[in-house]
Amino acid sequence: MAIMSREYTATELKERSREVTKAAVARELMLVSCLSRFWPAHLCEPSKPQPTFKRLVCLHTPAGHLVWRVSDDELPLFAHLDLQANDAPKAMGSTDKLATLLLMATEGWE
Repeated sequence: MAIMSREYTATELKERSREVTKAAVARELMLVSCLSRFWPAHLCEPSKPQPTFKRLVCLHTPAGHLVWRVSDDELPLFAHLDLQANDAPKAMGSTDKLATLLLMATEGWE
């Protein structure tokens, strides 16, 4: 008996893509929560207020300062962190964060 394949609608494909992205972000933030228990970290408010992401997680790694946006739904992962002043570098973007993470993953840190 052959398994019948089915074509997905554009809406179904878009929804699947959203689910995959949401799962990837959830895994990333779980890892950030773990790392924030090893390296200095704190919560802060973003320099530009955002209705969806009211907090940032600032992680001070040996290879540099890293920042993630956190929604209210994700805050329980970071309940162990204090709210402090925003000391994130103003020019840091996701490209910089990924470059620092890649450096740490491939070469380690001192």
